[in-house]
Amino acid sequence: MKPLSEQISDYLIPWKDMDWPLNPDTIFPSEMPVVLEIGFGDGSFLIDIATRFPDRNYIGIELAWDPIQRLFKKIERLGLENVRVLRCDAGQAMTSLFQHATFDEVFINHPDPWPKERHHRRRLLQREFIRAVALSLKAHGTLTIATDHADYAQWISEILESQEELGNTLNETRVSNLDGRIITRYQKKAQEVGIGNHFFVWKRQVPLGAEKPRDRKEDMPNVALNGQVDLDDVFAGFERQNFQERHRDVDVQINLVRAFKQHGESHYMVETMIKEGRLNQQIGVNVLILAGDKITIKTSAIGFPRATWGVKRALWHVSRMVLAKAPHLKIVNSTVGDLLE
Repeated sequence: MKPLSEQISDYLIPWKDMDWPLNPDTIFPSEMPVVLEIGFGDGSFLIDIATRFPDRNYIGIELAWDPIQRLFKKIERLGLENVRVLRCDAGQAMTSLFQHATFDEVFINHPDPWPKERHHRRRLLQREFIRAVALSLKAHGTLTIATDHADYAQWISEILESQEELGNTLNETRVSNLDGRIITRYQKKAQEVGIGNHFFVWKRQVPLGAEKPRDRKEDMPNVALNGQVDLDDVFAGFERQNFQERHRDVDVQINLVRAFKQHGESHYMVETMIKEGRLNQQIGVNVLILAGDKITIKTSAIGFPRATWGVKRALWHVSRMVLAKAPHLKIVNSTVGDLLE
């Protein structure tokens, strides 16, 4: 058995260090139709379909580390070349990481029902999430959902019936049995205690949307200032700062947590946490003095930052903080907006 480090290198998609949207052709050794399972649990369903249908490539999304490691072992034991793992929040993956019309099939098996009414907002299957999944499907690609929770099944039915991107492939919105269905662990447990299962099979039916713009990891924002400044004075007494903003109907939280002076240098780095909807980034914002009177403010490589609006706004706030302490500095260039607003 390979050590974990090699399994990670071989099977885990390094999405933070790749251009978005991800290109499956750069992930797999051979170009084939791509199937996605969101939340693969013990991995048995994903492994089963990958073994039975080797003429397709498979991506499994999961956040928990233990099931990911167990899946690695199964992939290696069976010698599967067509399975890769994405450790990521499913909502973030579907809204940010995949191009429209990427998948031939998407499976969501027994998502957490969050049964208490006050927790329903935590349910994965919300209207916008279903729309993102629909857009990720190729023309006539299918979404299959399974749940053994009756209330959640009703919730899913109402969402699917109220949207237009997907069309039903069955005579009913949901059915209690699918011929040829691979029985999952949760499905088997439900059957053993007499609980019914609910299956949805819906198909992409609207025209394909425009491609998402490429988000290249090297395209990072920056600010250039000019003038003499002592950064020890700028960052003296630094206190955590929190900003609540909104951009294109998405709540954005920016926290400037703490400032560090780089050892043996006059440079500083501001530890920064950014939450944009489902996307969380923890990055460093560097404030560098170059050639005596040139100051550059840019992201550190730490945290594999993406050039989102929130990251640009974080640089804007750090730049504004520097200018507030040193108003004599001249703004030479800014790719994060007007620093004087």
